This record gives sequence, structure tokens and C-alpha cells, in this order.
Amino acid sequence: MAQLKLTLSANAGGVLELGEHRLWIDALHNQKVLGFSTLDGNLQGKMLQNPNFQNPELIAFTHCHPDHFSQELTQKAMELWPETEVFLPESHFSSQVLLTGHEYTWEREDLQLRFLALTHEGVQYANTHHYGLLIAWQGMHILIPGDCQVADSALSGMLQSVEIDLAILNFPWLTLKKGRGYLEQVMKPKQAIFWHLPFGADDTNSFRPSAEAALKQYRGNGVLLADPLRTLELHI
Repeated sequence: MAQLKLTLSANAGGVLELGEHRLWIDALHNQKVLGFSTLDGNLQGKMLQNPNFQNPELIAFTHCHPDHFSQELTQKAMELWPETEVFLPESHFSSQVLLTGHEYTWEREDLQLRFLALTHEGVQYANTHHYGLLIAWQGMHILIPGDCQVADSALSGMLQSVEIDLAILNFPWLTLKKGRGYLEQVMKPKQAIFWHLPFGADDTNSFRPSAEAALKQYRGNGVLLADPLRTLELHI
């Protein structure tokens, strides 16, 4: 049974710890988007003092929308940890890895990351350069599809013959009936974590109570991750 940890920064971002590997995913953003939360100066300071966020091996972004990515904060992190590899689907830094094509694979020791091109949710964002992430580690598979279309049929093809041990998903996968149906009937993850929820003070649309109610209807093993710097320790 493998042990891993996920610590939230804000929205759908945080640090995933897999043994000695420490991966930041969509962890750095500071532009306020109505109805959601971001890293204000106070939370930025607490995050950088949190031992879970120290010395990331990799910093990756599924896409560059302002509720997922800040060029300013990423530049500061790159200066703090110059050996850290940075992955983006748009060109912002001379030293970054640019995600292009249908799939980009990165491997190190016992860890493999597959960045998969997936369509962003919402017709207005259909042309966004957007990549989900499928992680293989110690025989486990962890899926982070980012802001991809809920229950996207393209995802089914990519996951053929892959058993998902952990899915880290935006909360509409839980609150939308089609999302829960896909999880229960198609993806069937052993464990699901639902995020991209606002902090309590920012929840002007009552997303948090909606997600809490939907979790009671979900027939799988799931948990919400919605509070700043909260850590989930999982044994899968």
C-alpha cells in the first residue's frame, strides 16, 4: 500500500507528494476570479513556509488561465529553486518545457508523467491549450484532468486498460449527474478527491454546500479538498 499526500494551495492547485517526489500542479496564481479563491500575500507566505511545499521537483500547469497560473509567482519559484523543471502549454520562460502535441511524456526513476491534450470545459474555452496529467508511480495511476470537459469521451480512449487508483477532479465531476455517472460506471477510481472549490468567504455561488450534498450521493470513495493548506494523507 503506497502512501501519498496532497496539500491544497487554492482552487485546483497544490503539491502532490509521492514518496520523495514533490510535484506542484497549478499551484501558483494570484489574480482573483469572481466566485473563486486565489493566493493573496498572506497565503503565499504561509505556503512558502509550509514544509510540504519545499524544493519541488517539478512545477506544472494544465493551462494558463489566471485561476491556475501566475507568471510572476512562477518566476519567483524558479528563482528560489533553479533546478526545478517547469512545464507549461504556453511559452512564458526561456528555461521551461513547452507542452505540445497530443501527448508529452516525462520520466524519472520510478515516476512517469503523461501530459494529455484535453479539451477545456466550455465552448468559449475550446481552443485553450490544456493538458490533463496521468501519473504512474509504484504501480499506481493518478489522474488529474484539469479543467477538461466533464465526462469527456476523449478521456475514455486515453484511459483504456488503465486502472485509476486516484482521481483528482474539479468539483463539477461530483455535482453534475453526468460526472458522477462517468466516475461510477466508466472511470471507477479507487479514491477520488474533488477540488477547485472556493474558500468559505469567497463562496458567493454556494458551490461548497452543493458539493457536500453531492458527495453524499456519490457511490464511490471520495473526499473534498477545499481549505487552504489542508493536507490529505492517503494510503492506496
